[in-house]
Amino acid sequence: MRTTGRDHTTLFGFLLWAAACSPAASPSAPSLAQVPEVSTSRHQADEFPLYGLGSRHGHRDCDERGFRAFDFWLGNWNVYGQDGQIGGTNSVTRELEGCAIEEHWTDRAGGRGRSLNTFDAGTGKWNQLWMDATGLAIILEGESAPGQMLLSGDTPKFIGGPIITNRITWTRLAPDRVRQYWEISEDGRMTWVPAFDGDYRREPQFHPTAESPNTFCESPARLRYHWFDFIVGSWEMREAGDNGRGLGQVEVAKDLSGCLLEWRFRGRGGYSGKAFAAFHFPSLQWHRTWVDENGVRIGLTGQLVGTSMVFTGTRVVRHGRTQLVRATWQPVDANQVTERWETSEDDGSTWVSALEVVLSRR
Repeated sequence: MRTTGRDHTTLFGFLLWAAACSPAASPSAPSLAQVPEVSTSRHQADEFPLYGLGSRHGHRDCDERGFRAFDFWLGNWNVYGQDGQIGGTNSVTRELEGCAIEEHWTDRAGGRGRSLNTFDAGTGKWNQLWMDATGLAIILEGESAPGQMLLSGDTPKFIGGPIITNRITWTRLAPDRVRQYWEISEDGRMTWVPAFDGDYRREPQFHPTAESPNTFCESPARLRYHWFDFIVGSWEMREAGDNGRGLGQVEVAKDLSGCLLEWRFRGRGGYSGKAFAAFHFPSLQWHRTWVDENGVRIGLTGQLVGTSMVFTGTRVVRHGRTQLVRATWQPVDANQVTERWETSEDDGSTWVSALEVVLSRR
């Protein structure tokens, strides 16, 4: 995958400058002093199976029924509006041995969007992270029924504005037809207004329109879209410490005219995983979803703290316990980044180190 053409040393200097500017740009951003201290004890790998550590390679958890619920959406589609005119094309693919579903949308004007759709076995919920080349991020969660998927999510209408709800329903009409119906509520889900009603049809001719680039996210004036630029590139990953094991290689690239960051990880024994990350402008938060071929899913939200990107989220672990997760990407210099994962079971009062990784630029 191709990285941006920007010089990496310049990127590191840009990050330091952005950090100095960020308090004015985002007054609510926590300071480093607000991040709780970390305990030096460590979880066992089987409690935090990231990057294949502690996982059962070759055991396909994603063959289970919950992961198959969105398979009816797979395929190459021409998508028509209610006026009968083609609105665009959508290629929907199964990834990571069936543990994730990716959407590749192109409208008839060449505008592109992508989504990563994942099933969380711990919660029984499906999740979607959508981003397009105009900087529109949509975060959804929901459940499936036979031949149907219903996902929804609340978001500010604009920065500091009232909450609106997006609700999207996919319905299998026939083996070669699916309906996607998108509604929006601005009154707490009391009433709904249609936003999009798409008729998906499998047809022999499938020719996405050539991409029409957009400069929205690449603009230097939109600093928050560049907070994570230091991670773009090709990296070797190993556990921290003098005798840290090599974990694998990861490629982090930009797509959608710079609006989407995509991780592709390859580890030992052919193990693989991937992540999408995108900035959600109305909430002033970044969102990141990781999923691997063993069905491990971790969804996080975060922002720039000093010069580090700090994300938090929750995951359901054994015996139904809910665990807080925190991940920090801290640039050491232009060619090295420390990635630290921590967990908490007391609502974030204390944190326990789960994994620390060093990324070295290839």
